[in-house]
Amino acid sequence: MPGTIAPSPADLDPIIATFWQKGYAAASIGDLVDASGSNRAELYAEYGDKRGVFLAALQRYHDWVRDAVLPYFAATSDPLARIRDFLLFFSQGQIAGGPNCGCLLNNTAVEFGGADAEIKRIVTDMHASVAAFFAAAVAEAKRRGAVRADVDPDMAARNLLATAIGVSVLVRVRPDRKWLATIADGAVARLQ
Repeated sequence: MPGTIAPSPADLDPIIATFWQKGYAAASIGDLVDASGSNRAELYAEYGDKRGVFLAALQRYHDWVRDAVLPYFAATSDPLARIRDFLLFFSQGQIAGGPNCGCLLNNTAVEFGGADAEIKRIVTDMHASVAAFFAAAVAEAKRRGAVRADVDPDMAARNLLATAIGVSVLVRVRPDRKWLATIADGAVARLQ
């Protein structure tokens, strides 16, 4: 369409925030138009339909966590602090989704379950990245003698992933930061 500009990936940020706050089902095309500053025709031309917009937003969010969030926490020198800080990341209320929005990927997993193969792939890819992050942190802590010798890094990573998913869902209904911190502290203490 002459004279229009298709949304660039950066234009997905307000769309991501809308899906993050409302979920897929509750976010209308009108909400996405309002958030993006685009019109319906531009969104449909670029993404095909609401599901296409959602998949693009979900993939961008996935890439942000994988390429920016995980490396940020990986740079923390203390591997146990790295684990605790990541567990609490989505409970901090200072991220694009807004206060108490949890994690868009985990919210999506709860909303869709395994009903959509492409969404399931994006979610499970992210979970694999987070588990690898945790496994590396646990392995490093083990080498330093900061965790018990009998701790298996891969098994611990799966447990920490489940804890992270739980915290990111719990923050939506019980945004008590001190209470959530006890969950993160308990997860780290079980490694020691």
